[in-house]
Amino acid sequence: MHFFLLVVGRTHWTDEQYDASLEKQLYPFQELDMGLEERRQDPRARFIDKTEELKAAYWEHRLSARQSLKDFCKWWDGDCCIAGERVGKRGRFGYYDNSHRQWDYWGLSENDYWLLPLKDKSRTVHGLQRDIDFRKLKSSYAILSNGRWHDQRDFIPRDRFGSPDYFNKKRNREEELARWREHWKVVMKQVDPDAIISAIDYHQ
Repeated sequence: MHFFLLVVGRTHWTDEQYDASLEKQLYPFQELDMGLEERRQDPRARFIDKTEELKAAYWEHRLSARQSLKDFCKWWDGDCCIAGERVGKRGRFGYYDNSHRQWDYWGLSENDYWLLPLKDKSRTVHGLQRDIDFRKLKSSYAILSNGRWHDQRDFIPRDRFGSPDYFNKKRNREEELARWREHWKVVMKQVDPDAIISAIDYHQ
């Protein structure tokens, strides 16, 4: 799916310097779509322990009583799971990935709906904070500022494993959106007036 991201950067850069800055800011949040060995060697990769989730799935979905947890993990998580590998404590199961992953590709927004409205009534993909008309700016799905990724999903209830629980029957989506918009306003008010803000279309 495609989402709208605002990236906050510095000012007084050439276009080439700023493009390099965008790459640098977004780099830590890339999904590691690569082979297992290459992923394991990537400096952004960490071993993500999924032992408890996999054990719960094993008792519910194992193919037979003879199927081992190790074999089940390989079958259940596909080739992205390095299941059964001894990492740290004996018998921990999981895979290597970027635990901060947010996107698999991105680009400057070409969607008119996601361009930045300026006070002079024009629209742009890059703009200084002080020139943007925030009354007309659509609230983005995420903000990247000072190395921190702020995301609308931060306000979704978590399941017992700490992941967003999208199917929680007690979810109040209107409340989640309202809380995100308030947080969005707080973050944007803290941005330096001379900072450059970019409209990014990213996919995950």
